[in-house]
Amino acid sequence: EKVADFSALLPREVKLKLWNGLFKLEADLNQSQFKRFNKILRLFVMLHLVREYKKHHDGKQVTNEMKEHIVEAVQEPAKYFAHCLQCHDENRRFFNLSLQTIHLLIRDTLDSVSNDRKKQKKITKAQENYSELTSESLQSELNEHDFLKTSYMQYLLYAYQIDLSWMDFLPLAQVHWLLLGYIRQHGVYVPAPLIPLICGYCFHSRSMVCQIDEALMRYYSLCGSNYDHSFERFCSDNSLDDQNVKLDITQESGQCLLIHFDNDFPIKDDDKSNRAEQIQQVLYRALTEVDAFLLDLILLFDHAASDSREAIIFGFET
Repeated sequence: EKVADFSALLPREVKLKLWNGLFKLEADLNQSQFKRFNKILRLFVMLHLVREYKKHHDGKQVTNEMKEHIVEAVQEPAKYFAHCLQCHDENRRFFNLSLQTIHLLIRDTLDSVSNDRKKQKKITKAQENYSELTSESLQSELNEHDFLKTSYMQYLLYAYQIDLSWMDFLPLAQVHWLLLGYIRQHGVYVPAPLIPLICGYCFHSRSMVCQIDEALMRYYSLCGSNYDHSFERFCSDNSLDDQNVKLDITQESGQCLLIHFDNDFPIKDDDKSNRAEQIQQVLYRALTEVDAFLLDLILLFDHAASDSREAIIFGFET
C-alpha cells in the first residue's frame, strides 16, 4: 500500500525519466509483460525504500539482503499485473468496476485525515487521478501513455493487495450473510477485487448521500457507463444534506431538483420519453434500499461468468 501511494506521488516528468531509463532499447520493450512490470516494480520499491531509509534510518543505505528480498517480493505482483491487463478486455465491465471499487477504498482511507481542509484537498486529488485513469480504456499491454498516468501503478498495486487479502474483508460483512448465502447457493462467480464492494466493506458508516452515490455507481455499471460521483458532488455544490435529499427525492414527479445532477444519466429502458420520472425512480430506489442494484450486479456476474474461464469464485481460480 505504501509503495502504491508513493507511486502516485511521483511527478509525470520523473516517471518519464524512469520509463526511458528502463526501456532504452527496442529489445527492452519487446520483453514479456511480466519482465517489464518486474523491472518497474523493483525500481519503485527501491526508490521508496531509499526514501524511507533517509527519513527513518539516519540516511543509511538499503542493505544487499534487502535488495535480494525485493527481487523475490515483486515476482507475484508482476505476474498478477500482466494477467490482469491481458484478460480485462474479456471482462471490461468487471475491470471498470474494480477500478471504481479501488477508488472508493482510497477515498475511505482519507476519512482518517483530521484536517478537513487537507482531507478535501486529498479527496479532490484522488478524484482527479481516478478521472484521468478512466478517461479512456487502459491498453492490455504495458505502454508509456498509460504508465505516465498518475495513479496507474497505484491502482494495479491496490488491486493486487485486495486480491491477496480478500479473506480479510469477509468477517466485516456479517450483515450480508443472506446475500453471501445466495452467492454460495447459486455458485455466482465474483472477481476477487470486487468482494469488498459485494460485502459492503467500504460502506459500513454511510450518510444518505453516500448511500445513494454508491448505489448510482452500481446502477451506472449495470448500464455499462463510468460514474464519477457526480451525485455526491452535485449535493455538495448545492449544500444539500441528507434531510434535503430525502425531501427532494420524495417530492411529486416533476418537482425533483436532483434529477438534474447528470445530463448524461443512462436510461436502461428503450422508452426515454419520460426521462425525468425514470431518473427519479432510480434515485428513490437508491434512497429506500440500503444496497440498491447490488443483486442486479450479482446476477450480471453470474451471467457473464459462464463465458469466462478466468472468473474467480470467492477468490479461488476456477
